[in-house]
Amino acid sequence: MLVHVLGTAAGGGVPQWNCACPGCAGARVHALRRRRHDALALQAAPGRYYLVGAGPDLGEQLADCPDLHPGPGPRETPVAGVILTDAELDHTLGLARLREAGEVELLATRPVLDAVMDKLALGATLFPYTKLTTRSGRSS
Repeated sequence: MLVHVLGTAAGGGVPQWNCACPGCAGARVHALRRRRHDALALQAAPGRYYLVGAGPDLGEQLADCPDLHPGPGPRETPVAGVILTDAELDHTLGLARLREAGEVELLATRPVLDAVMDKLALGATLFPYTKLTTRSGRSS
């Protein structure tokens, strides 16, 4: 299994827009200190990846990982779906960026899917644009 680490920062990334702590201030000055929202890309098969988490900086994370670039066809993508571990906004707002995909599969527990699809209404946001399928496992 191949795993790409797309981000390692907690909510808001580093620097956070509303923080002047030494870490965030240093990250504004030194680009190498910046960190994106925590996320992984797991290779399920050659050229087929599942993202663990879909934060608001998803587009930049995909752009920085050559294995996740589109192609060879004009609208082909290696991103097959997203595994959600929770329904926090820091882990779900990037789903809206995936609306351009031909198909997106969401995998999560039933409570997480209910929160994302119904309470956050991301299902209604995505359905007009892409084929959305969901799979749920047991919740613990």
